[in-house]
Amino acid sequence: MLKLSLWVFSWIRSEPCSIQREVLNRAAKKRSVLDLDTVDLLELYDHLDRIAKKRTGTATISVSEFFTLMKYPQSTRNFLNDRRVPLNDIQALRKRVSK
Repeated sequence: MLKLSLWVFSWIRSEPCSIQREVLNRAAKKRSVLDLDTVDLLELYDHLDRIAKKRTGTATISVSEFFTLMKYPQSTRNFLNDRRVPLNDIQALRKRVSK
């Protein structure tokens, strides 16, 4: 049901860039597309990852978490299909932000 909802929402609302691609672009010091701060982007990445891992059982996510997933349909589908950013890229970006 979630994948069907994501497919419908992706037709209604398109993301300018998936969160995974944005994290990779910022880790490689390329041009960014989203208007988020790097710290906010990393928090959003972790939040979506946590929700995607949590949703394995029936009725395990709340309504607000469901609509958070629907707000970023392409990124959520990437998380569900195990297309995550490599851990060394995430750590490098976090190090650069903390300096």
